[in-house]
Amino acid sequence: MLLFSRPRAYHGVAFLNGYVYSVGGFDRVEHFNSVRRFDLTTRTWNEVAPMHSHRCYVSVTVLNGFIYALGGYDGHVRLSSAERYQPEINQWSLIAPMHEQRSDAIAFLNGYVYSVGGFDRVEHFNSVRRFDLTTRTWNEVAPMHSRRCYVSVTVLNGFIYALGGYDGHVRLSSAERYQPEINQWSLIAPMHEQRNLHLWWIQWQRVSADMDDDQPHEQPPQRDRCHCICGSCLCSKTTK
Repeated sequence: MLLFSRPRAYHGVAFLNGYVYSVGGFDRVEHFNSVRRFDLTTRTWNEVAPMHSHRCYVSVTVLNGFIYALGGYDGHVRLSSAERYQPEINQWSLIAPMHEQRSDAIAFLNGYVYSVGGFDRVEHFNSVRRFDLTTRTWNEVAPMHSRRCYVSVTVLNGFIYALGGYDGHVRLSSAERYQPEINQWSLIAPMHEQRNLHLWWIQWQRVSADMDDDQPHEQPPQRDRCHCICGSCLCSKTTK
């Protein structure tokens, strides 16, 4: 299997159309705008079009056939810029920038891209903003109870879950979830340890800490597959 030509960390990872993408990152010397993708069939790496900006600590998600890359750090400043990749034409295009420079977590729910928490080298945010794909504008929604950078975020059953992170003073074990219908964050059971920069994914449609007792307990006919690239992991369901 062809490996990276250079090591990298603090990059984003996305899965789209049978490929695992490694977006941006850092190797202790250079902050990358390069993007590489791994073909699961041939088990080889290839380079695709680079981003407009160099980005490590970049937030990445997939929506409607595009890969979105938001914020990050280019080696000089935290970024407010955002862009998206269209694989059919192998091209990145700039979209509306965020209101602040930040490195943060990202989630997609009900047609919106949410930017959750983050850090701008001065302030640790509890603010949350969402990008409307129709109007291509950013709007602020209810803030979290805690300030969180390096927070882990996922979506389950119509909620956005935010776990752990760092508030500028301590690493957090607390967790909360957002309900968009009422624009409100609610605290949920904390984790057993304080942690940040961790991987979290949904197994069998349940939160791993069993925070929702009304979710089904039986295992569906699927299994989890995780693709880990230099410390960043992407997990998805595959049928047996």
